[in-house]
Amino acid sequence: MDKRNYRPSIPRWLNLCERNYVGLLTLLPELDTESLSYAFTAQKNQYIITVSECSRFTTTLTCTQTNLGLPNYLKVEMMVRLYHDVHVAEVLSWKKQSRLKAKYDYPNQQMHQPDEREQSDRFLAEWIGFCHSAKAELPQ
Repeated sequence: MDKRNYRPSIPRWLNLCERNYVGLLTLLPELDTESLSYAFTAQKNQYIITVSECSRFTTTLTCTQTNLGLPNYLKVEMMVRLYHDVHVAEVLSWKKQSRLKAKYDYPNQQMHQPDEREQSDRFLAEWIGFCHSAKAELPQ
């Protein structure tokens, strides 16, 4: 892929967001309760999904991954919004960086990749897969 000529594929991205939505729904049986947390443990990693906000058409989740052996700056933290009317889930923020653009010029000041937004949603898909294969713990 030539980074200078990157063009986002909206159908591919929407397909990814739809798969993320379905994956999260199968992980989280109760999305309508704010402050409810689910924890999944695999090897030394703990994946925690907390319902931050609930409304009629959207649910906002905070997704974190911790590992006791890793330094804090490697801690994964994402804000994910589920849109129930269109059945998609997208990453809103990644490590406190919000409002990801669909395309970035490269190089840029923040050193974002041209497809940073799509990469963050692909990472969420992998993260959901890890949660599915992990041992689930009761909601907190």
